[in-house]
Amino acid sequence: MQIATLLYSSIALATCVAIYLALKKSSFSKLNKYEISGLKKLDELISSVGGIEKAKFYTGGHPYVWVEATYQEIRDLVLYSCAAGKFRFPIPASFLHKVDKEHCAIYVVVTNKPSIEDLSLQHYGEWLNSNAKHAEAISKYKKSH
Repeated sequence: MQIATLLYSSIALATCVAIYLALKKSSFSKLNKYEISGLKKLDELISSVGGIEKAKFYTGGHPYVWVEATYQEIRDLVLYSCAAGKFRFPIPASFLHKVDKEHCAIYVVVTNKPSIEDLSLQHYGEWLNSNAKHAEAISKYKKSH
């Protein structure tokens, strides 16, 4: 009886280990070659500004201004850019990027524009300043009516 119990326990343990190893392997193999390539490019961008601790991330999401983002949000965006269509077929990473080394800023967007500059996005402070004349004119108009 003890031998049967020992044998059963060994089989159960071996099965648990096999399942654990299969799950562990599948979690690492979830990324396809395009996603791996896209994340390597993101790592290069981060290295170019001095590392993850210094990097500030920005993305689109607003029609006029850059939106501050976290590393995880940018990582997810890069991975999203590696698939297309309803069924999310794998494609090479299709995100646009630019780096501002002086401010340790990394800008990443997924768009159909040919260049990231075509988006004409500004930082919030710049956008406010660029619209100050319009705001003053609107304020004067409202006061006069």
